[in-house]
Amino acid sequence: MIGYTGGDVIVPEAKQMANYQIAWCNALKRSLRGLDPLEGLAQYLNENELNYISTKHNEILKLMSTLLAKLKAEQKIDTYQMVSLDQTLKNLCDHMGKAERIRNTVFPTQYRSYTHRGLIIFTIMLPYGMLFSTGPFVILICILVSFFFNMLENIAYYLQDPFMNRGSDIPMSALCRTIEINLLELVEEKVIPEPLAADSRGVLM
Repeated sequence: MIGYTGGDVIVPEAKQMANYQIAWCNALKRSLRGLDPLEGLAQYLNENELNYISTKHNEILKLMSTLLAKLKAEQKIDTYQMVSLDQTLKNLCDHMGKAERIRNTVFPTQYRSYTHRGLIIFTIMLPYGMLFSTGPFVILICILVSFFFNMLENIAYYLQDPFMNRGSDIPMSALCRTIEINLLELVEEKVIPEPLAADSRGVLM
């Protein structure tokens, strides 16, 4: 958009669009995590915009589309540029839909129940198969093997939903911060936040 509206001078609409995109990323992140999507958006949207999107689902894309229409009406962008930018908004909407489908897809209960029952049967039968070959070490070996198999089961269960705000999930906060930094640098803002880093446990949210 900056190139379409004059790359040497950053027009106010470009900064406004950057704020809309940052707000959209953060709202989507919090929505996927089951949190209030409007929290923390006051620094990117004005009061009227916040009131507008509070009663409608995911209307930030509509705010961006309205801004493009305004630029077209003021002849700051032409028809071809409008179509190109509108296609970008469509892609954002498509990607949002894909993430929400991942979030809302429910795995069949049999997927975990059969696996869990199979592990229980395996754990019970394992000592009998190793008793005469390992002697007294069978207890330690069975405990270690059962522990690792149960850990693998739990990891598979957590990976079914990568948006539950756990340490093993997708680091969406870090991704949103990176997008925010890139957009603010493009519109030449002076105050740029620092990228998020992993904590002492190596967890990056």
